[in-house]
Amino acid sequence: MGKLCGLFALGAMAGGLGYFLYLNGFLVINAKTALLYIGSPRFGMRRNFTKANFSSCSGVVKRVICLRKAGRYSFTFLSSTTKGTVFVEIQGRERNVIATLDRDNPRTVIETDQMKRYRVATRFVQADGECTLFWNKEETL
Repeated sequence: MGKLCGLFALGAMAGGLGYFLYLNGFLVINAKTALLYIGSPRFGMRRNFTKANFSSCSGVVKRVICLRKAGRYSFTFLSSTTKGTVFVEIQGRERNVIATLDRDNPRTVIETDQMKRYRVATRFVQADGECTLFWNKEETL
């Protein structure tokens, strides 16, 4: 019985750590199938940038981004697909969709009044190609 409680405690700690890492933007949730998927990590100079190359990809990749300062943030989505579709949903705290970016609507501006976390879900439907999402704080004059 003691080993079972120890395993349960270890599992709970691992789950808590995973959730903490996800909320702070370090852990990515993948629920997709693909023949090929190569994603770029978001570290250092690439902290406000995601890029992926994919083939026969269907599903979703979810991540959290933290906008540390209040202001206007510009999001730009670039995609080059030869087959299928790919789009990005930017969701607020209650998981409501604030903006959807795709080939026809590649740019949006979100205004924040405090530090906020946003969920970014990249959705693939039998897609081949590559996509890039980047965001930056707009400078005020």
